[in-house]
Amino acid sequence: MALGIGMLLLLSSGAITFEKLGNLFGVISSGFFIASLAVYLRFKRFFWWSLFPTAVFGGLSVVFVFTSSRWVDFVFWMGILLGVAFLLSGGYLKLVGLVIPGCLLSAIGLGVHFGFGVGESTSIISDVGVLLLWFAAGWGAIPLFARWWCDYLPLWPMIPAGVIGIVGLGLFIGGNPDNAAFFIGNTSAVLFIAIGLYLILLRRGMHSG
Repeated sequence: MALGIGMLLLLSSGAITFEKLGNLFGVISSGFFIASLAVYLRFKRFFWWSLFPTAVFGGLSVVFVFTSSRWVDFVFWMGILLGVAFLLSGGYLKLVGLVIPGCLLSAIGLGVHFGFGVGESTSIISDVGVLLLWFAAGWGAIPLFARWWCDYLPLWPMIPAGVIGIVGLGLFIGGNPDNAAFFIGNTSAVLFIAIGLYLILLRRGMHSG
């Protein structure tokens, strides 16, 4: 039904445009979501795999309809929505293996958006540094979400988080030395928030055990 409605919108009067393609993808995404919701309400079964086509078609719809269809917009929306799909699936199945790509894809989407998609670029080196810093944050978020979703606390992701974070910080400051003051002024607050989340989730895991 969703595919039929989408094709009607696509083949309506006029030439095929990005907006019409976006409407097609949006209707297909809604079809997957409504079908999985109906199955859950009727049979109390959740088809977790339906989150992925919902995210893919939904991301394409947002890019074609609401953005200028840049590569930055594509990577941002696909990364965020696929990351959320992986995280929700990992939480439902209690699989850390799905939490890992969820955190990394979300981090890549955010890194590309803030590194290349917003503001004026002062240096390509600094932009790559921003991307790497977000990617490091994605690695650092894996233990937090693994503890939250799966009651498991893997510490090994902190190794690539630290290495990538140091490289990203070096590029961010090296590309524009003025970034040093901005980074120092904002890192302390983010660090305290991260430590607080870690302690809360660690305490939750100890109580649940």
